[in-house]
Amino acid sequence: RRSDLIGKIYRHVDAVAAWGGEESIAAIRRSVPPGTRVVAWGHKISFAYVTPSALEDEGDSLLDRIALDVCRFDQQACSSPQCVYLETSDITELRSFASRLSAALGRVSPRIPAAEPSDSEAAERTMVTELHRLDSVDGESETISDPDGNWRILLDPRPGLRASPLFRTIWVKPLPRDRIVETLRPMRKYLQTAGVGFGIADAYSIARSLR
Repeated sequence: RRSDLIGKIYRHVDAVAAWGGEESIAAIRRSVPPGTRVVAWGHKISFAYVTPSALEDEGDSLLDRIALDVCRFDQQACSSPQCVYLETSDITELRSFASRLSAALGRVSPRIPAAEPSDSEAAERTMVTELHRLDSVDGESETISDPDGNWRILLDPRPGLRASPLFRTIWVKPLPRDRIVETLRPMRKYLQTAGVGFGIADAYSIARSLR
């Protein structure tokens, strides 16, 4: 609000670090002198990408580590996965993977005390979950929920990355390797951390696509 004061400060700095939405960051970029670096901070999305070979090699231990990343901090850290991709285009394989991940969440979640969402956070989580449940009536989507309400998996056959309402709510989506770039590139500025599970033979190809 004190644009006059901020303007005086801008003239004496080499860089400005700012947290905010796209409009706020754009306004700052217009205000700083030419050559002043703007470091934008904002909400980020992290995800996991798993290949079938990784499931063969590591099995439940890999799924338990994904479940741990979902439950630890209740996804409040930007590095927590909000979506888990399986390298497949087969909905049957995706359902099998989601079932195995639900078993992992069932093992891991009880060991980690859950944070209590605010009323608005709880409302958003309920809205997203119920809308997805309705979506599954006529399609291939599916909702897998813990009977006690501690976690939920939202299986979606559409690969586009979506933000999760957090608090142990995870999207599970298919993403063939040859569609990684076209699917994730539009979200590039919002991406933070990619947790990748793959066999040694897949390492170069996957890392090259995600770099």
